[in-house]
Amino acid sequence: QYDIPLQAALDALLHRKGRGLPVVGTDGEAQALLNWHMANLEYACATSLKNVSNTHWDQDDEYSFQGPHYLLPNGFQTLAHACATKVGWNNFRFGSRVSSIEYDVENGVTVSFTDEQGDQHELEADAVVVTLPLGVLKERVVRFSPQLP
Repeated sequence: QYDIPLQAALDALLHRKGRGLPVVGTDGEAQALLNWHMANLEYACATSLKNVSNTHWDQDDEYSFQGPHYLLPNGFQTLAHACATKVGWNNFRFGSRVSSIEYDVENGVTVSFTDEQGDQHELEADAVVVTLPLGVLKERVVRFSPQLP
C-alpha cells in the first residue's frame, strides 16, 4: 500500500487553490486555527507531521479527548478572566499549591490547598477547572479522588 507523510498530504491539499477546493487559512484567524490544529497533531503524535503516516495518523483516536476545539486568539488568560468576571474574582486562588481534588456526585468538588502564607484550606464548589501541567499530573503531585486514568 502506498503511503505518504501527513505533512505532504496536508501541503498538497492546502495548495489546491483554484482547483475547485476551498483553501483553508486564507485569513489570519483561519490560518491561526489551522496552525493550532497542526501543532496539536504534532503534540499528539509526539513528532513532526513529516514523520507521521497519512494513512495511520489517527490509529489511537479512540483514546483521545473528545468534543469540540476552540481557538482563544488572545490566549488562555481570556478564559480565566471571563470565568473570574462571571463567578467572582474571590473564587479564584492564585499562588496556591493544590494537594487534592475530591469529587462526589452528591456533594460536588472539594479542593485542598496551601496558600502563599503556608495556611491550609479547603474550598467546596460545584465544579473546578484544573489547569495543571502534564508533568505535574504524571508525577501525581495532586491526589485526585476518584483517581484519574
